[in-house]
Amino acid sequence: MNKQLTQLVVIMIIIMPQMGVALEFGVQPRFNTGVQYYEYSQDSFSSVSNSNPNFSNAAGGLKYNDFLPFVNAGLTLFADKLFVDLFVQYSFDGEDEDRFSNSNFLIASPPRLNSDTVISTNSELDNDFERLEYSVSVGYAVTDKFVLFAGYKWAKTEFEADLREGQINAASTNNGTRNPFLSGRFMGRLDQDIKYDGPFVGAGYVWEVGAAGALTGNIAVAFMDGNVDFDFHDITQTNDMGNIRPLDLNANLANDQNVINLNGDTIGVSVGLTWKGFTPVDGLNYAIGVNGYRYDFDSTRSTDFTETVVRLDFGVAYTF
Repeated sequence: MNKQLTQLVVIMIIIMPQMGVALEFGVQPRFNTGVQYYEYSQDSFSSVSNSNPNFSNAAGGLKYNDFLPFVNAGLTLFADKLFVDLFVQYSFDGEDEDRFSNSNFLIASPPRLNSDTVISTNSELDNDFERLEYSVSVGYAVTDKFVLFAGYKWAKTEFEADLREGQINAASTNNGTRNPFLSGRFMGRLDQDIKYDGPFVGAGYVWEVGAAGALTGNIAVAFMDGNVDFDFHDITQTNDMGNIRPLDLNANLANDQNVINLNGDTIGVSVGLTWKGFTPVDGLNYAIGVNGYRYDFDSTRSTDFTETVVRLDFGVAYTF
């Protein structure tokens, strides 16, 4: 458990007993569904090889986007001006395609390689993806209309891609001669996971609209650490000689300097606007909201990557 999460747990432990002794509890579960625009992108990247300063390892950029349906649920525990909120969301049925390219310098000599070699790959990616995120936060109503809150968020997007039209080229750095044993066509799968977590702080404000309901605006600043992992598996190559064999692209692409596993951090801002209206059922409210954010992860050792989300949701909440 990292430092920020530990601090949040300590705050909740201190607050909850006081709420139970001095104040009357309230509970509000909620359920929402809707659609969100999701986009992941990473910049192209190159760096001087540790093994051969005359050659650069490189990876091409990537970009996936789609509109994903989602369901989410939350639970708010509150007492007077204090509250604790739990939230989880699952997004699914994302689809997109792009092309991935990479080149790496090999210092070791695989079978039938007698000199330093550059391995270059290029393939079409057909992606399916889904996403899970959850958060916990604590807050305080400074006034009837103004709220401050702080919390911790986790998120993970999983991409599963079929590799099509894959080409691999192995060439000598000395004379550019193509090696027919390693060069050829390949196919297989690529799993790519984007994960990040970190604390956030924010504020919300409520504008009451007569007896119809209220409009709530909120803004939050998040401090996230992110990681992107690539895992090639079930790779089969047909080389220039017509031989079919399994191929370990993970080892080849990470041999000298790993450009397929990325790390970065960001300070990102999210904003949201929600209309909450009343229903004939006492305690039951409906909500229509839009919110979004863009997290630009900066890395000092690999490529930068970005996640963008814009969400439109519809839901109900009931207060006990």
